Amino acid sequence: MKHTKLLIFFVLFTFHFQAKCQNRCNCDTIYDFTDEMPVYKTGNESLLTYLISDIAPAIKKCMKEDAYKISSLRMILTINKKGKVTDDGFLRPELHIICKKELLKTLRKMKGWKAGRLNGQVVCTHFSWPVSCIKWD
Repeated sequence: MKHTKLLIFFVLFTFHFQAKCQNRCNCDTIYDFTDEMPVYKTGNESLLTYLISDIAPAIKKCMKEDAYKISSLRMILTINKKGKVTDDGFLRPELHIICKKELLKTLRKMKGWKAGRLNGQVVCTHFSWPVSCIKWD
């Protein structure tokens, strides 16, 4: 019985999260893998530049205020058909709510994505962005 309740909660939570994103993302379907994955500006070099110029300062601020050390992040961004970050989240680590809000605000400011393509059509896509072994200061 306990496992059944847990399973029902997980299924409802998953549907709620997907429905929330699909409403905000204007996406019927969000793909994890496509023929052409989303690209930020000129590629990995641009991602690294954004990481250093925008995300690292937000993380430093979080660590200073919370005394919490972040050695790696795993972010999932939803890139819509127009190349806009419409949803985002963190698979790890568990971040303090204030830190999470600051990072989400920074991620949603990212401009210049080229949307993913599947079978020649522009589609909404999840973009997994793991960042590890970074010294933030």
